Amino acid sequence: MVRMAAPDVPGFRVLGPLEVEGVPAAALARSRRRVLLACLLAQESHWASADVLSDVLWGDDQPRHPAAALHTQVSRLREILRQAGNGARIVPEQRGYRLIVDPSDIDAWRFESLLRQAGSVPAAERAEVYGRALALWRGRALEEIADHPAVQLTATRLEELRLATVEDRAAVLIAAGDLKTATAELSAFAAAHPLRERALELLMTALYQAGRQSEALAVFEDYRARIADELGLDPTPALRALQYDILTQAIPERRPAHRPADLPAVPLSRLVGREAALRRLDRLVREHRLVTLVGAGGVGKTRLALHALPGLADGFPDGIWWCDLSVIDSDVVQAVASVLGVAERSGVPLAARLGEFLADRRCLVVLDNCEHVAEEAARTAELLARSGPAVHAMATGREPLGVDGEHLFTVRPLATDAEEGTPAAVELFLDRARAHDVQLTAEPGVREAVAAICRRLDGLPLAIELAAARTRSLGVEEIRQQLEREGAAFLSNPRRGASGRHRDMWSVVDWSYRLLAPAERALLERLSVFAGTFDRVAARAVCAGGQVRAERLDALLGGLVDKSLVVVGRDGGATRYRLLETVREYGAQRLAPDSARLGRERHARHYIEVVRRADRLLWGPEEPQGRRAIDANLAELRAAHGFLRQAGDTENLLALSAPLTEFVIHRSRSELYRWAEAAVTADFAAAFEDFAATCAQAAYGAWQRGDRARAAELVEHGRRGRGSVGHALHVAGQLELFEGRLEECVRLSRLTREAFAADGLHGWADQCVVVEVLAHAYRGDPEAEALARRFLRRMHEWGAPSMVAWGEFVLGEALQGSDPAEALACLSRAAAAAAPVGSDLLTGISRLSALALHVRHGSLNEALALVPGLLDHWARAGVWHQQWMTLRLLAQAVAAAGTPDPWAAAAILGAHDVSATAGPVYGPDVARLDRARDRLRDTLGEERYAEALAHGAALGDRGVLALARSMFSAEEHAP
Repeated sequence: MVRMAAPDVPGFRVLGPLEVEGVPAAALARSRRRVLLACLLAQESHWASADVLSDVLWGDDQPRHPAAALHTQVSRLREILRQAGNGARIVPEQRGYRLIVDPSDIDAWRFESLLRQAGSVPAAERAEVYGRALALWRGRALEEIADHPAVQLTATRLEELRLATVEDRAAVLIAAGDLKTATAELSAFAAAHPLRERALELLMTALYQAGRQSEALAVFEDYRARIADELGLDPTPALRALQYDILTQAIPERRPAHRPADLPAVPLSRLVGREAALRRLDRLVREHRLVTLVGAGGVGKTRLALHALPGLADGFPDGIWWCDLSVIDSDVVQAVASVLGVAERSGVPLAARLGEFLADRRCLVVLDNCEHVAEEAARTAELLARSGPAVHAMATGREPLGVDGEHLFTVRPLATDAEEGTPAAVELFLDRARAHDVQLTAEPGVREAVAAICRRLDGLPLAIELAAARTRSLGVEEIRQQLEREGAAFLSNPRRGASGRHRDMWSVVDWSYRLLAPAERALLERLSVFAGTFDRVAARAVCAGGQVRAERLDALLGGLVDKSLVVVGRDGGATRYRLLETVREYGAQRLAPDSARLGRERHARHYIEVVRRADRLLWGPEEPQGRRAIDANLAELRAAHGFLRQAGDTENLLALSAPLTEFVIHRSRSELYRWAEAAVTADFAAAFEDFAATCAQAAYGAWQRGDRARAAELVEHGRRGRGSVGHALHVAGQLELFEGRLEECVRLSRLTREAFAADGLHGWADQCVVVEVLAHAYRGDPEAEALARRFLRRMHEWGAPSMVAWGEFVLGEALQGSDPAEALACLSRAAAAAAPVGSDLLTGISRLSALALHVRHGSLNEALALVPGLLDHWARAGVWHQQWMTLRLLAQAVAAAGTPDPWAAAAILGAHDVSATAGPVYGPDVARLDRARDRLRDTLGEERYAEALAHGAALGDRGVLALARSMFSAEEHAP
């Protein structure tokens, strides 16, 4: 094992026996606390359920009270960590515990970080980075519990990474010519791991290049004998080929210069949207010995390479050779030799002849379509790049070749959206339609349909060209509809010269699919149940099993990424995956019905757990992570809801909706409210535990869209079904608040708090205080301020930004009468706390309350400046109760200021008087609204005032919103 000095020792060391900086060995020696800490460090996000921790600690010999015993061990470990002063702490989470620790203070995290870094540093520095990574190892990863099922996968993965890193370092040393170090490290490594073939290949190569041919051949013979005796196997063809190369080396023969055969013609059709890519590809090919263009089938790799060749010709005076590998099934070296005109010679391997021919040339060899002969193409590309200092190779394929010195150039789909101008994908569609003598008009409807087609096809140039070809017989809207109905199977290639695998989009995907190993095929099919992006945890939960072994899933998924069948990206620092729509459709067609149903069931169960975990995070400092978990997986939640509803699985339908209650109330997602309503109206819904919470969510949604009668009906349903009655009482109290029945609101709020507390829902119990404070504030009770200040202190203890924002908001409401300036400051802080975590409701109501304060205290310019943003805010959220409050305050501000449009303000009041979605006005607001009516009547005169009221009454909700928005333009609105 390579050991090098590590100047900065990690605080937590699990790559060997567990060690913690600042903790004496005796404090953790052979204790359950040592095992507990190791288990938490091994878990993703450092969270483990109480059941898993108990099983790791006691196995089958569980204590009489495992929860209490576990709590005792956790408390003792907390004290050890506290004394160490390393900032780590253990916090309880529902049904388990989480270790809060800086990942960079864990040696395993640093190890993987260094491996990522190695891929981006110059080759000359790579061996040193690998050495630093390996220096972190002291023994077996997670040694104390490495064989326990809870951590076995993590321990095995880390060990495999270590072994691969030793080999990667050796490959870099060989390429750099440091054969002495490479042979020393590989000899020790191969002795410890005698069956790792890659290590043996590298050792044989290093020995041979060091002039030790007999020793290299002895390594092969030892290995051949060992696997024959122990396993009954023969060496792989690759290792046998290396042995043959070592055996048959000869002095190369010089050949005269040779000019290449004619290159394929550059396509006549225009290359659209690739100008920057062409410039970058030109630079990379000139600077690096091996460049591989990778991307999905149909993305345009070959076309881009062909368009690049004319510009590259001046850099390669000895020629450019084009080798189309799509027409062969094997023997890539022979195909390349044929193109270059290199003939075999008795006793000299063809590979050696190629190297001899290219040794002193400045040339470029292009290997097009490598995916189906990937291993041979990789060896050939490496051979080409090593043949001479001025020999360059360019390859195209759906996966990297994976050889040393390779530089990847990812050919991405064309952009389907653009901030300015026409997106490249749309431009390509229009260009190819013109080639078919179809001149598409510039009307917005046509452009929108074309843009929708391009988005549906993921911006893949081949798919867009196939769709554009259909414009000869179909309109663009008809093409869009056909794609929605039939998917990519609708597309075919009318060009006679198109290759068989490019005749239609199914053929493009099928070509790649048939090159996959059985396990990769099974995984690709199972991944088709995902509707959008997913992470590796989701892939394992949904797809592992049978051919797709859990311990191999990461490698299989990485293989599909390498083959451009799965797209990888980053979202807030997290790695996310997705299938292009064409690939997803293909996989879904391949997936057997029983497997599809099983996959969707597992998919739904996984995302139920996702929303449950996210809900726990929403109540504390990790609220942003909880919000991101839901936002990032919204497409998957939508798919899970659709499947569960179609399957009639009411229990899981409720289980999916209920944990979203806190999230959706803050963020006013009308779609999620509708999911809740669909769940509670399903058969037998009231018999399940999540019914009450889901009913409350649905009721809140009905109230926000202005349907107070439906909201009250859903509250009553929630009170009669299973689950905590606190949820129904909580919404009932809010309905009483906004109807002006403040005494009943206070009574219900206290009952709600008691109900939630009795059910152990302490976050919800605390949140009930919001409604109680508001009721007291709107009654003018002096106790509102003290209650609000206590609530704000409590919310700071919780630490969730939205909860803190609630505390600032209710304090601002409580101070409106006594200290308007401080009230505005509170409301400003509430909006500032809520906005970064997407708490749209709180952001909006904080600004709405500030608007009310400005109107009541005569700051009319400040008030009017707030209105346009609020109108848009509530319109996006679909929240009509607060929208009408905004409109009433706008009318009052205009009545007081006499501008911008008194007639429109009166029309707003006319619309308010007849709207079913406008809530009641009560308390001091009644008098304020009456004064506004009187002022508008005086300004307009009785007749014009009556006309304005009548006009507004005929507008409807959407019409009055349009009228209010237009008040802030330069147009004249009164007739």
